[in-house]
Formats: sequence, C-alpha cells, structure tokens
Amino acid sequence: MSQLRDLRVILIQCGDNLTNADVVDAVKVIQQWTKRKGSNQEVFKFQDPTTPPHKMSRDKHGFFPGVHWKLPRIGTSFCMWRGPSLFQNGVSSIPRLYADDTCLTLTSHDPTDLQIKLNNDLNKVQSWLQANKLSLNVKKTKYSIIATQYKVAHLDYQPDVRINGHSVDRVRTHRYLGVEIDDTLTWHSQIDQIVKKVSAGLAILKRARPLVPRDTLINLYNALVVPYFDYCSPVWGCIGKCQSERLQKLQNRAARIITNSDYMTPSSGLLHDLGWDTLEKRRTKQLAITVYNVVNEHFPLRLHELFQTTSPVHTYNLRKSAHNLFIPRPLSEAGKHSLHYRGATLWNSLSTISKTQTTVTGFKESLLI
Repeated sequence: MSQLRDLRVILIQCGDNLTNADVVDAVKVIQQWTKRKGSNQEVFKFQDPTTPPHKMSRDKHGFFPGVHWKLPRIGTSFCMWRGPSLFQNGVSSIPRLYADDTCLTLTSHDPTDLQIKLNNDLNKVQSWLQANKLSLNVKKTKYSIIATQYKVAHLDYQPDVRINGHSVDRVRTHRYLGVEIDDTLTWHSQIDQIVKKVSAGLAILKRARPLVPRDTLINLYNALVVPYFDYCSPVWGCIGKCQSERLQKLQNRAARIITNSDYMTPSSGLLHDLGWDTLEKRRTKQLAITVYNVVNEHFPLRLHELFQTTSPVHTYNLRKSAHNLFIPRPLSEAGKHSLHYRGATLWNSLSTISKTQTTVTGFKESLLI
C-alpha cells in the first residue's frame, strides 16, 4: 500500500470516445479510491496545461501534481507515472511516443514490386502516426531482403525505401525481439550471440564453483545459461551441424564445470549423470511442444494457419491420419528449414498417445524423443 502514496496520474485527453466530463468523473473515482487506500496526498491538483513543466509547482515531496492536459483529438491515452522520473534527465516537455518492435513483412519475386509495396505501406504507417500524434525513429528503422544465399549474392537492384522523405538503410543482419535475423537465414549471427552470452554465464559458474554446492551451480546454470539455449529455438533450430556442435561444446563445458571433471572425461556420461538432454534433443522437444500448442490453439491463430490436418487435403482413409498434419512439398532445400515443414514432419512422427494428450504437461511427459 505504501507505493500508492507516490502515485501520480496524468490523463491525456480525449478523442471521440471521451468528453471532458468523462475524464473529470474518472478523476473523481480515482480520488475516492486513493482516499480509501489511505493516501493522504492531493494527487490531482490541476494546473494550467500551457505552463512549462520546469515552472510547475511541486508538492512537499518534490513531485509534480497530476496534470490534465487538454490536447486536441489525439485519442485516449492514460499514462501513470510514479514519482518525478520523467523529469530527472532534464526532460522539459511532453515526451515523444515511439512505436518499437514493429515489423512489416512483404513477399514478392520482383525487387521493384517489393519497393513499391513497401513504400506504399510505409506511407500508410506515417499517416497513421501523424493522425495519432506519434513519431517514428527513422534512424532505427531498417529493412532487409531475405532470400537464398545465391539470390542475395546476385541481387543487382537496390530498392529505394523511404519514409517521410528519409531514406531507410538496408542491413544484412537485424536484431528483432532478441533474435538475430540474417538475410539468408543461416542464423550464424544468432549463434554467435548465444555463444557470447553463454560464455559469460559459464565464467560465472567457474568462479562460483569453489564457493557453492553442486545444486546451486545447477540452479545458476538453469538461470544464466539455459534461457539462451532455448529462446526461440523452434525458429532457429534448423541450424547446421557445425553451428550445432558449437553450442553442444558449451553445454559439455558447463557439465564439466559443475561436476569438476577434466576434459578427458566423456561428456555423454556427464550429461547422463546430470540428467540433461543434448541440445539437439532439447530443441526437438521445444519444437514438438510448439506444434502441440499451435494445433490445440494455445498460440495465436496466425500460427495455427501454418498447419492443417490431412483430412481437408485428401480423402484417403490412412491409419493415424486423423491426427496427422499435412506436410507441404518444399520447392528447395531451404524450404525444409521452415517451421511448418519441420513442425509437421516431427508431429507426424510422434505417437498417437502424445498427439491426443489434453494438457501440455501430459504431452511433455509422453514425449519419447
């Protein structure tokens, strides 16, 4: 309850759905609620919105009282701030809002067609941003052309992508939601990033080994190392043998650190003693769990559209076909690395008992991979 005493609420008003009276009524409700919670501060002192923030009066605790900004038709937005953190770094105006982690995906066989479609969509995005009083950080906006290695190497056309008159740079690798995506989907940069992060975690394990028992080392391994091995592995899990061995060596190194074994000890025995699956088997299980969640509609419908059962595709009454997924025919070797091909192939190889499990926990326990 003590945290509520530092609460400051700024209401930025008010589009077509809210009126000034609605906002004032909402303020009264929150005022009554804070009084019932024991707040003894006057949270909602209204000040002139035209007053610069650095000239606003502060309360005895050094906080800015709540301000009701009357801005014309910017939609409904409620911003809740605790304390004066907005102004601690010398910010003296209302901050700009940036929409981050937004991705546009287009497909075409013609680079010129891609340029036209992308510029058209970016113009629509810019219009939407302006209508909602938002701004786009163009310096952080990038685009990438994803294709096979041969097509990327022989691409003789450089699309001119622009937004609001500013040119958008093309990149070969881009970090999106924590995953390094390269333009040929070889995932070399992603593996390099995992190796870097995991190596730092293993260094911590090695320093802590003389000070803590084995159980604590295992907990540190699960907290500092395993998340990097598992994060989005169904996406980049189609890596080649060379990259897979790079990751496996890190897990073997972790097993030697925890068990205090030398490099002459076989790693397979150490993994068995610790009860660990190899990383390849772990990635396979993660992919199976992902497909299970997609098939049972635990994930967004967009992923569910990638998989379909064999019943709508053909009318053959095959054994176990009721629970099998249709495997698309890939047009190239790169197509075999796609999620819907790898996922459907793996799903069809599972037992009927696993496919018909009603819970994720039961499905994990039934896996015999």
